[in-house]
Amino acid sequence: MRHSLRILSILLSLFVLISCDSTPEIPENDPGFSDYIAAHTAGVVSSSSSVQFHLMQDFNPGVEPGTAIEAELIEFEPEIEGTLIWADASTIVFTPAEPLQSGESYAGKFHLGALMEVPSALQTFEFLIQVIEQDFSVLSYQLNSMSNTNTKLNKLEGVVQSADVSNIDELSESITFSGLDGLTAKWETTNQTNRFTFTIDSVERREEGYEVEADFKGEILETMRIPGLAEFTVINVSVEQSPQQLVRVSFSDPLKTGQATQGLFTLNGQDVTSVNIEGSVATLYPSSRLNGEVPLIIREGVKNAMGYSFPKDFTTTVQFEARKPEIKFVDDGNIVPMTGKVSIPFQAVGLKAVDVRVYKIYTSNVHQFLQVNSLDGSNELRRVARPIHQQRVDLTGEGINYSEWTSFAIDLDKMIQRDPGAIYRIELSFRKSYSLYPCSEDETNAMSTSDDGGYEPNPDQFYAHYNDYYYVQGYDYRERDNPCHVSYYNSSRIIRKNVLATDLGLIVKGNDGDYEAYVTSLTNATGISGAEVVFFNYQGLEIAKATTNGDGVARINMDGVPFRAEARKGGQRAYLTLETSRALSVSNFDVSGVDVSDGIQAFMYGERGVWRPGDTVFLNAILNDKANPLPENHPLTLTVFNPEGKQIYRTTARRGTNTIFDFPFVTSREALTGSYRAQLTVGGKSFTKYLSIETILPNRYDIEVEATDEVVVAGTQSYLDVHAEWLTGAKASGAKVTMEGRLTRDYGAFSEFEGYTFFDQTRDVPNLSNHQFFDGSLDQEGNARVLPQLGNLRYAPGMLRLNIGTRVFEPGGRFSINSTSVQVAPFTSFVGVKMPETNDYGYLETEKKHTLQIRTLTPKGELTDGRVRVTISRVHWSWWWSARRGRSTYLNSDSKELIQSQTIEVEGGKGQMTFEIADNYWGRMLVEVEDLNSGHRTTSLAYIDWGYGRDRSGRGGGESVSILNVQTDKEKYNVGDVAKISVPSSAGGRLVLSIEDGTHQLMDKFVQTKDGMTVYELKITEEMAPNVFAHAMVIQPHDQTANDLPIRLYGIVPIMVEDPATHLTPVIEAPEKVRPESTFDVTVSEKDGKEMEYTIALVDEGLLGLTGFQTPDPWKYFYAKRSLGVRTWDMYDLVMNSFSGKIARMLAVGGDAALNPENEQNADRFKPVVIHLGPFKLNARQTAKHTVTLPNYIGRLRVMVVAGSDEEAYGQSFDNIRVVQPLMAQLTLPRVLGPGEHVSIPVTVFAMENNIRDVEVKLNTTGNLRLTDGTQRVRFTETGQKTIYFEADVPEALGLAKVTMVATSGRERSTDEIEISVRSPLQMQTQEFIIDVDKNETVEHAAAPFGVGESNSLVVEISSLPSVNLGDRLNYLIGYPHGCLEQTTSKCFAQLYLADWVELTTDQKGDAERFIREGIAKLRRMQMPSGGFRYWPSSNGADPWGSTYAGHFIIAAEKVGYNLPAGMKDGYLRFASQQAKSWNSSSYYTYNNDFNQAYRLYVLALAGKPEIGAMNRLRNKSTVSRQAALRLAAAFALVNEPDIAKEILAKEWSRPDANYYYYCYGSSTRDLAMQLETMNAIGNRSEALRLSRELAEKLNEGYQSTQSIAYSLFSLGQIYKESSSKLEVDVTINGELNQVNTDNAVVRIPIEDFETVQNIKVTNLRDAPIYTRILRSGVPHYGEEVPYSDRVDMTISYIDPNTNAPLDVSKLKIGTPIRAVVVLNRQYSSRDYDNLALTQIFPSGWEISNQRMMVTSGTGGNNLDYQDIRDDRVLSYFSMYRSYNSTVTITVDLTATYPGKWYLPPTTLEAMYNDAVKASNAGRWVEVVNE
Repeated sequence: MRHSLRILSILLSLFVLISCDSTPEIPENDPGFSDYIAAHTAGVVSSSSSVQFHLMQDFNPGVEPGTAIEAELIEFEPEIEGTLIWADASTIVFTPAEPLQSGESYAGKFHLGALMEVPSALQTFEFLIQVIEQDFSVLSYQLNSMSNTNTKLNKLEGVVQSADVSNIDELSESITFSGLDGLTAKWETTNQTNRFTFTIDSVERREEGYEVEADFKGEILETMRIPGLAEFTVINVSVEQSPQQLVRVSFSDPLKTGQATQGLFTLNGQDVTSVNIEGSVATLYPSSRLNGEVPLIIREGVKNAMGYSFPKDFTTTVQFEARKPEIKFVDDGNIVPMTGKVSIPFQAVGLKAVDVRVYKIYTSNVHQFLQVNSLDGSNELRRVARPIHQQRVDLTGEGINYSEWTSFAIDLDKMIQRDPGAIYRIELSFRKSYSLYPCSEDETNAMSTSDDGGYEPNPDQFYAHYNDYYYVQGYDYRERDNPCHVSYYNSSRIIRKNVLATDLGLIVKGNDGDYEAYVTSLTNATGISGAEVVFFNYQGLEIAKATTNGDGVARINMDGVPFRAEARKGGQRAYLTLETSRALSVSNFDVSGVDVSDGIQAFMYGERGVWRPGDTVFLNAILNDKANPLPENHPLTLTVFNPEGKQIYRTTARRGTNTIFDFPFVTSREALTGSYRAQLTVGGKSFTKYLSIETILPNRYDIEVEATDEVVVAGTQSYLDVHAEWLTGAKASGAKVTMEGRLTRDYGAFSEFEGYTFFDQTRDVPNLSNHQFFDGSLDQEGNARVLPQLGNLRYAPGMLRLNIGTRVFEPGGRFSINSTSVQVAPFTSFVGVKMPETNDYGYLETEKKHTLQIRTLTPKGELTDGRVRVTISRVHWSWWWSARRGRSTYLNSDSKELIQSQTIEVEGGKGQMTFEIADNYWGRMLVEVEDLNSGHRTTSLAYIDWGYGRDRSGRGGGESVSILNVQTDKEKYNVGDVAKISVPSSAGGRLVLSIEDGTHQLMDKFVQTKDGMTVYELKITEEMAPNVFAHAMVIQPHDQTANDLPIRLYGIVPIMVEDPATHLTPVIEAPEKVRPESTFDVTVSEKDGKEMEYTIALVDEGLLGLTGFQTPDPWKYFYAKRSLGVRTWDMYDLVMNSFSGKIARMLAVGGDAALNPENEQNADRFKPVVIHLGPFKLNARQTAKHTVTLPNYIGRLRVMVVAGSDEEAYGQSFDNIRVVQPLMAQLTLPRVLGPGEHVSIPVTVFAMENNIRDVEVKLNTTGNLRLTDGTQRVRFTETGQKTIYFEADVPEALGLAKVTMVATSGRERSTDEIEISVRSPLQMQTQEFIIDVDKNETVEHAAAPFGVGESNSLVVEISSLPSVNLGDRLNYLIGYPHGCLEQTTSKCFAQLYLADWVELTTDQKGDAERFIREGIAKLRRMQMPSGGFRYWPSSNGADPWGSTYAGHFIIAAEKVGYNLPAGMKDGYLRFASQQAKSWNSSSYYTYNNDFNQAYRLYVLALAGKPEIGAMNRLRNKSTVSRQAALRLAAAFALVNEPDIAKEILAKEWSRPDANYYYYCYGSSTRDLAMQLETMNAIGNRSEALRLSRELAEKLNEGYQSTQSIAYSLFSLGQIYKESSSKLEVDVTINGELNQVNTDNAVVRIPIEDFETVQNIKVTNLRDAPIYTRILRSGVPHYGEEVPYSDRVDMTISYIDPNTNAPLDVSKLKIGTPIRAVVVLNRQYSSRDYDNLALTQIFPSGWEISNQRMMVTSGTGGNNLDYQDIRDDRVLSYFSMYRSYNSTVTITVDLTATYPGKWYLPPTTLEAMYNDAVKASNAGRWVEVVNE
């Protein structure tokens, strides 16, 4: 069977498996087994099947799935090797080690007595399984020419079906093709388990035809004729009987597409009017159903692809079958209104009788039944139901045509005594003796030799949960669909239905404790008064009840969540399950909006759209809790997370009485760049705002880009207008402009058509022919008009967006940016499709009607007439995977099977198509809808399969039939208006009209329906703002005959309401123009004198323009359309009717999409002009004045006021202030400088008034920058701007530089100042000098600095132990730039015992303690709810090794006195304990291997929570590694089992290879440190000391990873803190004496000033040697880098991003675009390369283009974990695996910006835990010139 819920081989009866003469003996078991065994595998099984036993009770509660069973519970004859496990607490599964032998019978024994105590007669249960005998058949084949014009070479293609599961290897070995001269078949799987396709390429058509035979085990499966070259003939004809009859005719030649086929094909004397041609195959669809042998005639007019006609008429006969015996229910309904007798209608064909069986679900068991079922469900029936009746019913009567579907009815009252409230399950089946299907005499005699089949119910063996599959004697898998064979008559033919007889119709509405119940008569649709409605929780406890009033309504407020409602009246009951997924579907209606169901809303806003690292973020929140008032002391908690998911800030405010809350926070200068997440938690609800932190520079131009047309339609002359001016107001005359474009899907297009897709998912977005479509200059007014070249968009997937990145350059090279997007319509009209809703399991069901909704639109989204073609096809998964990679031509391959095609005329832009898919077309379904007018195409993919638990006959209607088109007379209303609500209806029904909002029901009305339309007039009130929903439900009497519509129809329409009282209009009074550094007043009032709270922000428009920031508008947020918050449940879909459609419930709630998305030594590179004030409270009719003082700034400020009030009124306003003066001048510098570089410093001077003529400009520098000439003069003859340049050099030193500019003209003066960092892009290096000083000896050494100025440092390290290279290792560890779980833990672990054995100053001790506390806090933020820890804060799961490592640290930290956050340790121990208990791994090379388990057990023992059982299990494994054994020994030592520990250490354990370390970030050094720790734990002090010396020497050897360093220092600390090693040393440095007298093992003496030679003298005053290490650190000079490449090839190139041509970057003009491309390739495939970091540092004169700021930027890479973009560098993190991502390409877009001579540093790659993987190139000098 195909469906995943049907393939379980659980057969619930014993049956005969093969022919009588070889039938194995069927075991007969005691009926008493049914008290213990619920179900088991038996009968015919696949060779790949497992054997399962389901016990009646949970025998082994709490068992971990997969736990092995050691006892021999199951045995077979012949013997089967395999494994036995617990699948769950009541299920035992035996899995054979090898596939079962084809056709073999196995006698099985289940030793129940070995599992539990049972009576002696029930010790062993016997059973039998029969394996399907493998066989194959060729279903069809065809010959397809490889060229339409040359038919010599062809593909021979066909479909083969296997009897049992098979695979490509078996097919390749078992099936051979003769006569093909060595050609081999290529096999592929299909989406049907036992079907495969074969393709043989290059099959040659020769002069004469020949035959190809397909053979299996010497038996010919099919003979296929290959026609001669001159033959145009038919080579194969095949027939399909269902889901619709068709004939496939395979020709020798490809057929001409589009040819007229009328009259060319005849079936049974009738022309075939529906013919589909694809390749060489013509598919014929008969107009009516055919039976028996039918003549097929193909006329000579058929043409091949080359235009040649079929040579002569071809006649053959095809066999169509008579209808097979089958039964089905008329509809899916389960509820029968009590209008007298209870009749169950069904239909039958080809049968003279059926068997009827009835089971009863007792009233007392209904709740238990509904816990796992809907009313029509079948799960766990044996727990709640029992068989009560069985009989044969003859299908007799006058004039019955048994060859057609005929309706019958079962009178249930004649079979049973009905019990009110009980549910009855009806099963209908048939036997072979009931069949009227015509079979030959031999077939009839063969069937008569077998038992009549069928199934006799047994109350003690009722296993409907497993679908009652049984088979009969003589069953043959290949004959399962042959009505003339006994195999046809099996349990899959049974149909089933649950029935409840009642006249009570029940509807429930509600949300969050408030519920309304409506009880209505099903018979006449009137309300029923006096009915009791009871609500139960999931456990069956009554939580509320009420009685209906005269309208049949009961209103209930309850505590708790109801699971079920029950209506009672007299002896009748109605049941309704109130699970969310069972609510009525609302996806056909416009119910989307903001979710306010909990009554709390918050609007978060900032003062701008982007911040630099180090900036203050002024974040505010406006709270509305009117609907759910919070107490004044209720907390509002703001938490901010960085791009890696780390919490960086947290604060809490109290509710109080405020409306606006202030949450400012400061980012770190070293903060990661990217998208930060601010989360406000209040009242159990969270609100999120994303914040962009990027290394930005503010714009100095104001740039506007607009399209001349609202939508740019392809092929029209649509222009882009560009305007730019200086923020000071000066014209950007002649400024250089570049514009880049990138096309993307416009997912926001046509968003008002919710649920519709307007894209062809098989097509990719086309690339622009030229990425940079404009490179020119503005005119004298600062304007340019640009015609974008969009290229050929004919194959675009749908509506597009042209994302435009515009740069406007200043004369000095710096540029301002603007990101804009415009809509692009590739087509003149568009088609959209809305798929039907899936069922609860996420797929569409076969044998049900489904409706596609279709809309045709203009590019502006307006409905328009259209003509579309809808094609529905079944596709293989391989098709979809290929098509998604752009291989859309694959659409024409055989992987796509046409099901249905139809052309539809769409009137008024609205259309629909109803379709039904037959059972044998289950699988992936592709819907293609093509607009025949414009060529646009939309596609959608769905999965379609049999309904869960449905028999083959079950059918249902489409949901669209139950839908009402409810309308209102206006789109928007004001308070006080009257809305007219029109509901389509027929006379005599009842309209239940409910007015609902986002939280509750406001009112309901009951109206008698009128014929045609029922209209209700609704008065609009204040409480309805911003919108309500009119939910209309029309209930018709069950016995009405005026129409064939469902008994219940419903519809929902939104009613938009605007209340003027909700608006605030702040009024701002501010000067239009002010001077820099001036003080002025801003006054604020409310236009209508209303009370309000507000904030003020004055922000540089240059910052706001970077993101196109719009002033925040809280009114649009709070009064945006709200989603429907009331759910509705009813039972009417289950009422039997002439139609009983069941609406699927997936996607049942309106959308919640974001409503208002807004869009070294550190220098203060620029001081952002941001002034934030408030929040303030303004009383009614008052005005407030605020005094503002500006810094030295020129440009334009935006003044923004955002306001709110506790009366739920909101608003905003803004104004602009020019900050200018007659003379202004601005400096321009790069973001950073480097030693030895040369820079041209532009100064732009503005003369804003005519009296500015002669201007003197002076520059002064301090720090590391030297000017060539500090004074220049410039003359103006008119107003405008000019740029002059000052030349400067950077000395060979690091630090800060400051440039101060003063421009004067007469009495006017303008100043500017920039502070800039001088950094080296090269990495710090450390050089060491080691001296061993004997007792009473003095040694001297002269240490000279080697790095560039200001980068040098010196440390003298004295140790009583062999040097551990402490300083170098500790500096490397703490300064390591990355911060995953392991690195965060390592940095802390290393310092835990540092003060116990290293002499530290008070400040150093404080720094270490603070570092550890911060590390603990970081780890807490990386801890998951399970207690484990994430490797990266953004990871989805806990890292096995990292969690253990972090757990070890926090436990060790607590032991030395650090406080842990509440729950941190307990959570980890809970996680570790669970992991230890469930661990089961046999491989060394996994992330959760035996080493990790042993380490985990050690940490649990260290915490005092040992898992002894898990320790013993690991101890007794034979394949434990030596590393794991050492950890395990330490664990036993900690639990006072030293003998066991020594026993473990004495054994010889395995030693895995180096790849073992890959899974635990380890190394031999780290393992040595752990071994040292083990020896110390078991008390072997001498060995521990020996190992400590060996470990100290290891730390002197080359590269060590962060974990190796950390664990080594941690372990050494445990040894040395207990050692007595007094140091007495005199250290003299340049004449200054440092006396050392300490008991610590290590002393470090840093030298503050190391720019000159330091003379060092060390005198040892103790009686033992000391070990001295002199460490010099510094940044090397340029040109000393050495390229290297280990295990990875790194290629670096620079190209023009517009042409992809190589670019010589040695000398570039200002404005030149650059793309840096790094390609990394693995040199070896032996292992994965994890945790790689690529560091790209760029010249100071190049600007990085950040894709997060400009969508047209190409900065990025494939499969990156994270990318951090800084001022001068890009850090990229990723992994390279053997199976994928073995090649990584990283691109960075840049612009040559600042004139000067710059150093291009090396690009470096490193593996953070493996020094063997690394690469680097050498640096070089480059220039940027202003030409």
